[in-house]
Amino acid sequence: MKKINIIIIIIFLTHLTSAQHGVSELPSPKEKGQEFFVSNPDYVINQQTEDSLNVVAQEIELKSSSEFAMVIIEDFIGDDDFEYALEVFKSWSIGKSQNDNGLLLLVAKKRKVYRFITGYGMEGVLPDAMLKRIGETYLVPNFQEGRFDEGMLKAAAAIHTILTGDVESEELFAKTLQSSFWDRNLENLIYSLLIFLLGFMILKWMSYQIIKKVPIGKKPTNQRSDVYQQFRA
Repeated sequence: MKKINIIIIIIFLTHLTSAQHGVSELPSPKEKGQEFFVSNPDYVINQQTEDSLNVVAQEIELKSSSEFAMVIIEDFIGDDDFEYALEVFKSWSIGKSQNDNGLLLLVAKKRKVYRFITGYGMEGVLPDAMLKRIGETYLVPNFQEGRFDEGMLKAAAAIHTILTGDVESEELFAKTLQSSFWDRNLENLIYSLLIFLLGFMILKWMSYQIIKKVPIGKKPTNQRSDVYQQFRA
């Protein structure tokens, strides 16, 4: 009985350890062949979704020569998701070397984070504002509800649309520009509103202090105030 318990504990600890991946231990999809682009060692998404994502990435490479790699894991070793994703991007040499047109999407389920990494050749086609829009539109709401398969498929479809030059990408880009304007200026607008409210409160307090200094039963000497008081009476 004790041996069985020990075996169960060992299996459990092994599972926990395997769910946290270092860059060097993370399985590259290219180990299966050049037509594979998805690393899903913890089976966060099902096999059918993984196959569909590979097909999407294959079409992207065929039509645009860009390479879109996806990593979906439970957790990773380290504290910084950006540094981890960047190391994976460099280690796997994602994208064609002459064009630097690689794109990586890292999803860490346990940490509830995702991260896009792009090569310099992709920045004009997929700027940060557009990737942020894709993440907020397709990844975040689905991931929050535990729908990792749906989130990945929808985000990959949006990226496919943009990189293959479909007309629909223009509409998405227009929406991205509109949302990015508010993203850039929202903080300034909030500060301006706070300053306005603070100034209004100060003016109101100063007016209250002036009124307090006027003796009760006596009219203020200001003629405009007299007229105002007489009109009210």
